[in-house]
Amino acid sequence: MNYTERYHLPQWEETDRIMRTDFNQMCVDMEAGLSKTASDAAAETASGVKSASDAASRAASAAVQAQKTADSALSKANAAFSSSNFPYVLGTYVGNGSTLTVSLGFTPRFVIVAHQITADYSGSSWPTGFAMAGMGVDAQGLTVGNGSFTVSLLHSGNRVIAPQINLNGTTYAYIAFR
Repeated sequence: MNYTERYHLPQWEETDRIMRTDFNQMCVDMEAGLSKTASDAAAETASGVKSASDAASRAASAAVQAQKTADSALSKANAAFSSSNFPYVLGTYVGNGSTLTVSLGFTPRFVIVAHQITADYSGSSWPTGFAMAGMGVDAQGLTVGNGSFTVSLLHSGNRVIAPQINLNGTTYAYIAFR
C-alpha cells in the first residue's frame, strides 16, 4: 500500500487487500488532523482578535497623544500672540522740551518714534519728528536703554534741529519691539 505525501492517507493498489484497520486508522488520522486544524484556526482567530484589539488600543493611545500635542501647540500659539504678549508695544508720550525717558518694562530691540504736524502754509501734514534706534545703533536724540528708551530735544545754537522728537507739549507715538 502507498500513502499520500502530505497527510499519509492510504492509497490502495489494485492488488492490496483493503483492511478495516487501515481504513479505521485513516479515519482516526483525518479526525486528529481536522481537530488540530480547527484548534489552530481558533487560536489564530483569538490571537488575531487580540492583535486587532492591541492595535486599536495603540491607535487610540496615539490619537490621545496627538490631541495633547495639538492642544499644547495651540495654547502656545495663542499665548504667543495674545494682546498681552505681542512682540511689540505701541504707546504715546508728551514731549517735555528737554530729555525724557519712557519706561517700557522690557529692553527694546528697536524703537520708532514719530509725530505729524500740519504745516501753516500748505495745510498738508508730514512727519517732522521721526527717529529709529536699536540693535546697537542709536539715532540723534533717541537712545535705547535698559527697560526704556530716551528722547532728547536737539539744538544747534538757538535752533531746534531734526529729529524733533521731544518738543514741549507735543504728543508722539512710538512702537517698541521686544
